[in-house]
Amino acid sequence: MLKMEELTNTSHQWSDLQKQFLEIQLKFSPPLVRAGVLCFIAVSLSSAGGIGGGGLFVPILTIVGGLELKTASTFSTFMVAGGSVVNILCAMVINCIHGGKSLIDFDIALMSEPCLLLGVSIGVVCNIIFPEWLITMLFVAFLAWTTSKTCRIGVVS
Repeated sequence: MLKMEELTNTSHQWSDLQKQFLEIQLKFSPPLVRAGVLCFIAVSLSSAGGIGGGGLFVPILTIVGGLELKTASTFSTFMVAGGSVVNILCAMVINCIHGGKSLIDFDIALMSEPCLLLGVSIGVVCNIIFPEWLITMLFVAFLAWTTSKTCRIGVVS
């Protein structure tokens, strides 16, 4: 009988948590519209450059849109995933129309996928566990490192 009470208690906790999540809503405002337009431009540029664009989305959503960092990270992940799906579909259509060799190297995709999934899983857990100030500092450090690395490669080329 104790197990049934535990199950009932757990289900009530989950329903309370769902109600709390439903109460959090974004208000449609001019800063969010500006952030949406800038994110559209950023996804156009990052898609053309072959990068995900998450490093552009998060600052736009936090600074221009006024979202919290965790919310901006969630939206950024969703936008990167959507852009990836569109890029893959476009690559498949181009391959079908023109025939010949695929634009996607599936061997490299299969080799990199486990590491990618591991990194995403660790990032999601860290995003839940770490306080917002630590996430912000790690994000700034990561963007500074990747920007300096990209600039060094660009100057050499």
